[in-house]
Amino acid sequence: MIKKQACLIASLILVPALFAAGCGKQTPSAAPEASVAPAEALPEQAISPAGSEESAPAPVETAERATNAETAEDTEGLYRGVVIDAAMHSVVLQTDKGKSVILSYPEEKPDLSGLGSEGIVIGMGVEITVDDNDKVTAMKRIPTASEDTEALRAIANLVTAASFDDFDSFRSSVMFPVTSGKKEVSESEFTEDVYWTDPLKSMLSSLDLLKLEKNNDSFVIQNESPAPSVTVSRVKDDWYVTEIDP
Repeated sequence: MIKKQACLIASLILVPALFAAGCGKQTPSAAPEASVAPAEALPEQAISPAGSEESAPAPVETAERATNAETAEDTEGLYRGVVIDAAMHSVVLQTDKGKSVILSYPEEKPDLSGLGSEGIVIGMGVEITVDDNDKVTAMKRIPTASEDTEALRAIANLVTAASFDDFDSFRSSVMFPVTSGKKEVSESEFTEDVYWTDPLKSMLSSLDLLKLEKNNDSFVIQNESPAPSVTVSRVKDDWYVTEIDP
């Protein structure tokens, strides 16, 4: 009888204890739920700015402006050089810095009154004013050392060929047989691997056409003696490469 009472008392003591212990397990479970939300939000806040698309274009636009700024005469947006190509909405200029730049027109027609009645002519020396977006706002004619627009137009073709690594275009400007050293070279002998060298292309693509001078009816284009060098001469009514040392 005494043993039954003791067991009964023990069971009455254990039940509340177990109940309290079971309730105690639910209290810490709420803590992880409260801490999960901030932990998941942190990666989103850290990744979003770095991966956003809005921040990417700014450096690209700055780099494009810097490229054009290298050939500008000053900080006011002036370009000086010779026109080597032109289209309805743009002009290609070989600048006095020895670089080719493409300048486009804005929606409003630029002031071209300074070009005279001829308008834009390939081989013409010009000064171009541009706005903050490198759009042409005005253009006027300026003198060149040779004052020979036709000759400069022919040489402009050589500049373009060199800039685009176009040997066929360059060859079409050569009068055959062409003199190279002490021999006459025929068209079949005039091969790309021999006569279209990197030093020659580098020289032609970096010409300052404004300062190029004419000697009688020829232009001797040369950076350093003895090579590379190209002589462009008048043949009948046009201008051709008549001598070359690649």
